Amino acid sequence: MLTEGIYKTGPVFFSVSPTEGEESFGHFTYYLPINEAVRLENEPDFRFEATFRIEDALVLRQANEEVDFHAANEKVREYANEQGILLEETFYCVLLEVYGDLMIDLYVPIQGRGE
Repeated sequence: MLTEGIYKTGPVFFSVSPTEGEESFGHFTYYLPINEAVRLENEPDFRFEATFRIEDALVLRQANEEVDFHAANEKVREYANEQGILLEETFYCVLLEVYGDLMIDLYVPIQGRGE
């Protein structure tokens, strides 16, 4: 329970958007699924989103088996390039807790196929 009546309802995930001119850096946005809308009047860096959906994406299960999530992203992009699939720049890492271990699934949206 996060606070009275507010509960986590899914895995934590984050997006990584490239920072222009900085290959080793990116803009991170973190997401925490919860059971109902909240108002955060005194927290300008936080907001509630009623829904979040990625329509079509290439997915790498257990991306944590790569050196890091940037390496996993590159692996997905290499595959997409070989297959002629255009991808969005932003990618998402979903953190899954399985039997006490943390697994990472990487989602890279296909261009023109999302919201």
